[in-house]
Amino acid sequence: MKKLSVIFFIYLSINTKSFGQCWKDVKCGGAQSYALLNDGTMWAWGLNAVYQIGCGDTNNRNHPIKISTTSDWKIIAAGHHAGMAINQSNKLFGWGINKFGNIGTGFMDTLLLPTQIGIDSDWDTLSMGLYHTLALKSNGTLWAWGTNYYGELGDTTFPLSLTYYPNGILEPHQVGSDSDWAFVSAGYSFSFGIKTNGTLWAWGVNGHGQFGSGNYTQYNYKPIQIGIMSDWKAVATGGHHTLALKQNGTLWACGENLYGELGIGNQIETPIFTQVGNSSNWESIACGYSTSHAINSNGELYSWGNNINGTLGLGDTINRLIPTQVSSVNNWRIVSGGSAISAFINSENELFTSGVNNYGSVGDSTNINRDSLTQINLTDCLPSSIKELQNSKYKLITFPNPTFDRFEFYSINQKEHYSIYNLLGVKLLEGTILRPFIININSFQNGIYILEVGELKARIIKQ
Repeated sequence: MKKLSVIFFIYLSINTKSFGQCWKDVKCGGAQSYALLNDGTMWAWGLNAVYQIGCGDTNNRNHPIKISTTSDWKIIAAGHHAGMAINQSNKLFGWGINKFGNIGTGFMDTLLLPTQIGIDSDWDTLSMGLYHTLALKSNGTLWAWGTNYYGELGDTTFPLSLTYYPNGILEPHQVGSDSDWAFVSAGYSFSFGIKTNGTLWAWGVNGHGQFGSGNYTQYNYKPIQIGIMSDWKAVATGGHHTLALKQNGTLWACGENLYGELGIGNQIETPIFTQVGNSSNWESIACGYSTSHAINSNGELYSWGNNINGTLGLGDTINRLIPTQVSSVNNWRIVSGGSAISAFINSENELFTSGVNNYGSVGDSTNINRDSLTQINLTDCLPSSIKELQNSKYKLITFPNPTFDRFEFYSINQKEHYSIYNLLGVKLLEGTILRPFIININSFQNGIYILEVGELKARIIKQ
């Protein structure tokens, strides 16, 4: 009985805040994702049938792997079957399928690894759509390349495609002569931009009213200003819908609404920007193909739209017609949506994902769909030496946690005797292990367990 009391005390007193990771940014594509660490390294996981992970082969990955040997990456973008990035020297790189010119090499060759595009070193902002790419340079000029079937490149001097998804513009071309562009977002086959004066512009296909211009004009081959307002702060584009954020913190949406992705409480398509709720404290937004996400100034995370595959991370597969809070934890800072996957990073630099996982797109080392937030950890983010551990307030660190089959632990000693108890105080496993400290608990039932290493203790979640 004495042991039982001790174990329950341990469980109640353990800090539920996990050891911070080092994820800096994340972008979701078709069924693959890319992420940056604080050390400048780039990682990827998910579907890799056409080299879209950028690791040199076509094997899918169900956990993050490092791509490229360099550690100077600062901006990433995800297309449907390709990825692009900008490094600290402001040079442009791409990889994956390129038969539509969406990577911009000037040819139609598929790239197996991150490869520099051109020789320019003044790239500043990057966004990828289905098979087209938009970018800004440091001088405020707008550039585009890839397929141009709907005019999504935004310049009539580019040859328009004559058939669906033919070879497009194969290398970066400047759109017009304006040098006051501040923000761009590439949707499925349409594009948006914001100028430095706060005006909103759109081009490409508008068949679902995703321009918010009040009509369904099928194509616009050049950027057109949307409305007369000059207080736009950010814009996010999905498959056929758009979210836009004003400087006063209000959120607006337009376009297709088949799954409630506009967040206005119904499933009625609308060709005009309509305010989402009454809140005026929204700070960041993101769209998946038919999902929407936003974070407010309180750090609260909200999702809505298509949840058939659990993409919203709400713990079920029910579509949402209005913004619905994803987690009770209020420390979110980054969100990204893909075709059927979502990724989220909090202020502790921890990464969580949800959605379809057939190809390992969630990145949790399984191929099981996840409808709840699933944490993705890296040992690279943990202290790499005993000296670092001794200087850390975290004397016992476990990874991954939660886990599905095994976990690794770090502590201040080279050799450790460990014990694992359930919450009733029953010892289930013990032993002495040399580094690396890896323990297999695949036979355990899902639940919470207590790891004891010397006088140190930690909570382990098996799921």
